[in-house]
Parts: sequence; structure tokens; C-alpha cells
Amino acid sequence: MKKILSYLLILSLVIVLFPSTALSADKTLTLTENWRLTSDLDLNVSDGDMLAIEGSNTYNINEMGGILKNTGSGTVYLKNTLIYAQGDAPADNTLAALSKASRVIVISNPIKDATSLSLPTINGYTISIKTSSNTSVIPTDGTIVPPSDETTVSIVLTLTDNSGNKADTRSLSVTVPAKTPPPASTPTPTPTPTPTPTPTPTPTPTPTPTPTPTPASTYTPVSTPTPTPKLTPTPTPVPTKTLLQADGAVEINYTQSDREVNLTLSDSKIKEIVNKAVDKAILDLTSVTEATATTLPKAVLTEAANAELDVEIRMPKGSFAISKKAAESVFSQVSGDDVRFKLELANESSLTSAQIDVVKDNPVYDISITTGDKYISNFDGSITISLPYTLKDGEDPTGVTVWYLNNEGELQKMLCTYDKATGMATFSTTHLSYYVVGWSKTEVWQNPFTDVQSTDWYYESVAFTQQNGLISGTTASTFSPLLPMTRSMLVSILYRLEGSPSNADATKSCSYTDVKQGEWYTDAIIWADAKGIVKGYGNGKFGTNDEVTREQVAVAFYRYANFKNYDLTTEADLTAYTDASKVSSWANTAMVWATSNNLISGHTATTLEPSKTAIRAEIAVILKKFKEDITK
Repeated sequence: MKKILSYLLILSLVIVLFPSTALSADKTLTLTENWRLTSDLDLNVSDGDMLAIEGSNTYNINEMGGILKNTGSGTVYLKNTLIYAQGDAPADNTLAALSKASRVIVISNPIKDATSLSLPTINGYTISIKTSSNTSVIPTDGTIVPPSDETTVSIVLTLTDNSGNKADTRSLSVTVPAKTPPPASTPTPTPTPTPTPTPTPTPTPTPTPTPTPTPASTYTPVSTPTPTPKLTPTPTPVPTKTLLQADGAVEINYTQSDREVNLTLSDSKIKEIVNKAVDKAILDLTSVTEATATTLPKAVLTEAANAELDVEIRMPKGSFAISKKAAESVFSQVSGDDVRFKLELANESSLTSAQIDVVKDNPVYDISITTGDKYISNFDGSITISLPYTLKDGEDPTGVTVWYLNNEGELQKMLCTYDKATGMATFSTTHLSYYVVGWSKTEVWQNPFTDVQSTDWYYESVAFTQQNGLISGTTASTFSPLLPMTRSMLVSILYRLEGSPSNADATKSCSYTDVKQGEWYTDAIIWADAKGIVKGYGNGKFGTNDEVTREQVAVAFYRYANFKNYDLTTEADLTAYTDASKVSSWANTAMVWATSNNLISGHTATTLEPSKTAIRAEIAVILKKFKEDITK
């Protein structure tokens, strides 16, 4: 196979020519310095081979004189060198097209029972599926056939511009949830048979005696009526509901009185639910009409906590997701054997005039946990609440907001996420009371960044993190999504996630020689160092401007989650990745945790690239997932 790779290393002014030898799979061409194309680069990557061009800079291809082309049928992609185009698209299979394809590194996993895959969108390109590792689940036409068990499919996408030029992405993993099993049918009770009445026997006629010579009289005997047998009434069966678990179904008997649902949960039934659950034990009451409250044994909380499981209670108007730590805290406050969960629209008569004035026509939810006549309003850990909101015409999803409503009629904005697919606004809290969900124009994210487009894979994550004050722009008009993440940036993000605490740790002087007092990162570094989340190098320096790798990011988030007492359990491993041995020993546990929780995904279906520098866009995606899935 012939190929000529020509490029100019500016610092050394050397042009390198690769000889005519076969290109092995996963061959990497590393560009370690600033570089420009000075002449056309003609690649001939044969079928089945892959060439990765790796660098550390971003350039406008219109600044270059040369064009990169691949005249073969193999795959070329850019691992870290991101090059964009302005104006008209360059010639066939150019570096700009390949760069666009290299930016597609993740596809959103479909929701349960989805029938089509949501592909990324890039201005000026149509995107289609080139190959699928399991066409029985995801055919190349983009439809989905929901599988019986959760299935991960590897697909390759093809980007085609308006002129017909094409470029392929790397292999991308898509996890398709198991389809919802059909509801279990309730057997029709066999009616009690009506007993057949015993017939009255015909009496044997008495012989008529010989009449005496007295006047005869006529006598008509009165017949005794046959009693009608009483039918035994057919007992009304106790209604049952199939409550879906993560990997099976458990039938649970319940009784319903108005909007109250009482679950019949024996110890053996609770153990069955826990044993069949994965990650969390789910009690699904969404199909129980008008259900707003349920009472269940407190043993549900203890058994789930002992099994390292969260508990999720789903109701027609929303859901509770109770973390292991919160479950233990709630259990410790329960008097008696049962605990009651309520999530319902608040009655206006229960609100003060000040509260009514401030909420206007937005729905107010009364959310509580009680034991007997005692309210359990505060607890350790956190409970994640999801409340429904339907977008009206013209409403931007970023304007959906949840507020805590206090007794004085004051609203406190909660950090929340909104899922357009489910129509749910989700937030975490350590206090149960009144909460308001609605839409506010002032909360709609007005994108100030010229380098973040609505079609970018990180757009919604950047909106979330910037809107909630977690990651700011590098300037007023730029976010610099492809800029490497530094240690000072990372600890500042975690510090903001913690609420920028004003405590003794964050006000004392810093011992690191490269951390100056009064800088934007100073308090964050002091806090992170004191909490053991990110430490210095041991040589008196923190390394404020040093770039962080993917495995270092995993460790930082893992330590923060441990500091917050979030659930760190996982049964996953890294055996699916061919470069798992490259993960540093000190980062292995954190990488297992981060990948199993989908905070960090492989750069390909089989590689992690743990030592690769993390970019700001990746951190935004991790932060949004962390708030949605871990902070609970």
C-alpha cells in the first residue's frame, strides 16, 4: 500500500516522508508542535486499516495551503487535532470533513421502548449509519427494535456534505434499554358454582279407607314450598399491580382508598424486590389512577440500603429517588413499622396569601415523608425529585425551573435539569416541603458564546453548566470548548459545585508556591487540598496551569463523590477496553466508577485513552451527568 504523508513541523522545519510500507491498524501520526499544511497530503489507507492523526491545536483550514485527502477505503480520523473550515467546504475528503467526523464522539442513548435512534446534527452535513454491530437491534436505517435485554451496539456514522463528500466517525457505543415487558394479566376468578337444589320427594299415597255411611267431605292438602338455596357470594379479589424492577417484575398486592395506595409487602416479597433490582429498587405506581401517596414497611429502606441500592418510588405526578444515605437517615427517624411518601398538587386552601401571590398559576407540589403524625422533613444525603412540566409552544427547555417555596412566600431557585423526552424537571434536595415547577423567560439560556452552536454534541451541557454558574466562559463571548482543562479550572468547578463554601479551609493562606493569594482559583485550591479532593505534587507546587488527563478527572470526581458520601459501589470493570492496562494503578478504581456511571465513555468502543488531555467540553458533559445521576 502506497502513501505519502507530508507535513511541516514549524519549529524544526523538517518535512517527513513515510515510505511505501503497509499501514497497520490503529497507526497514529503524532503532531507534537504547531504545524501547517504546505502541500497536499495524499493518504492511501487500505480497507480495514485506520490512521489516527493526533495533535494539540485548532486551526482554520483556510489558513493552510495544502489539502489532506484519503484516496483509499480505510479510516482516517483526528484524535486531538481539531480543524474547522470557514466559507465553502474544501475539496473532496479534506481535513475539514475528517475533523467534523472526529468531533462526533458520543451518541445519546435512546429512552426505553424508543423506536428510532437520535443521531447528531451538524450544519452542512447529513448523517447516516454506515455500520452497526447488531442490526437486529439497530439497523442501518436508524430504527430501533427494542431488545429483551439491555444491549450495547457499536455503530459507525458517515457525514456527507452538500457536495457529496464523505467522512466516517470512529466506532460509537449506544446502549439500548430492555423493552418494557407486557403487563401481567390478572386471572379471572372462577365463580362459586350454584348448588343444585335437592328435589322434594313425592309422598307415597295413603290407601283410601272404605267410606262409612256418613256424609263425605272434601280435603285439599296444603303443599310445603321448596326453599330456594342461598348462593355463596363470590369474593372480590385483591387487585394486583406489577411493579417493574430493573431486571424482572414482582407482583405486589395493594389496596387503594381514594388517592392512597397501601402496598402489601411481606419480608419475603421485599427480599424478592431487592434481589431482582439492579442499582435501585423501583416501586412503580404510575398506572394506579390518581395515586398521590403510598405507605410501605420501613424494612424496604433498610433492605435496599443493606444491598447498596437506592429506592425509587414512581407516581403519576412525579417520583422520589432516595439515596442509600438518605434511606438510612429516614429510617432512623421512623417510629413504628411503616413510612408514608406523598407527592401531590397542593390545595390552595393550604397556602398563605403571600405564597399564592408569588406562585401565580404555576403548579405547587406538596412533597412529604411521614411516620404516624410526624413529618420527616430533613435528612442526611439527598432525595432526587422529578416533577412533570409540559412545554408550551415557543418555550425553550432551558427556561424550565423548579423553586422551593418557603412559608414567607419566597421562592428559592433549585439546580434542576429538564428532560424533553420524559417531560420531567429533576432536582435534588435535603429538605421536603412545597416546590413549584414552571417556565421563566429570565431563566432561558441566552447563548453568549460564538464558539458553541446548537448542533454541537456538548451544547446542552455547556448551557447547563454556564446557566448554573459551574463553568464560565474564557471571555464574555467564547467558551473555548476544545481548550484543554487545567488543574486550577477543575478544582474551581468542583468548588462551585459545592456552593463555594466560605469556611476556614477556604480562607487560610496557601502553602503552594505557585498559588498566589487573591487569584480566581485561590480559594478553590485551598478547599480542594484541605478536603483531599485534589492535592499538590509534593514539591511545594500545585501545578495550577498543568493540563489534566481523563483519568485525573475521574479521580477528582470520585474523591468529590466520596467527600459527599455519594454511592461509590459498582460491579463493572474495564475488561471491555483494550487499553485498560494503561490506566494508572492509582486511578483504576475511579475509572471503573466513572465509566460504569457513564461519566466517562470510551473514545472508541474498545479504548479509554486514560492519559489523553481532557477538554472543557468533556468536563461540561461530565458535570451535567454527575448532577443528573450521581448527586442524589
